Amino acid sequence: MANEYGYTIYSVDYSLSPEVKYPVAINECLSVYKEIVSKNPGKKIVSSAISAGGQILQSVLLKAQNENISMPVANVLFSPVLDLNMEGDSYYLNDGRDVLGRKNSADKLFKNVYVSEKEDLKAPMVSPGNAIYNTKFPPTVFVSGTRDLLLSSSLKCFWKLKEAGVETEILINDGGWHAMQYYPALPEAVSARKAVYLFLNKCVLL
Repeated sequence: MANEYGYTIYSVDYSLSPEVKYPVAINECLSVYKEIVSKNPGKKIVSSAISAGGQILQSVLLKAQNENISMPVANVLFSPVLDLNMEGDSYYLNDGRDVLGRKNSADKLFKNVYVSEKEDLKAPMVSPGNAIYNTKFPPTVFVSGTRDLLLSSSLKCFWKLKEAGVETEILINDGGWHAMQYYPALPEAVSARKAVYLFLNKCVLL
């Protein structure tokens, strides 16, 4: 995808869980983002993340917005983790249909190893799907599938952004599973990525 994007790509080598807990990775990525912004004045920046990285990226952008740091011109979230409470229809209806399972995978990977017991799972920086958004937030495209365990969190955050007046789009593949859009030659994945690039190009050209 870095090749398909055709942009200069910065990938953050942040500290991983369970060796570190929330919010270490977010703070590390925010520091990198600040450095990128400071060294590229006037340049248009696009942000992109997948799965658990979506939680980190969305929280980084919320922090950047709160600190009045220049925002990306567009934001891409592939099957993002935006609600660590794992609430919504898809967490139940797609349990056993997705490559992720609710208890044996999602809870262990996204919640138990990432946050300590003292954290409020509904806090906006922990579950950025619960944040309050405004028009300063960058245009965002969500990518998911009808079998994605995390579809509900994308849908809920999509509507939050839309109601806040943020330009947003959601791309849902029929029968698509968690992060299927990263499969290089899968026809549905190719189509989804092409739609993402059209969204990005539109935002970059504005």
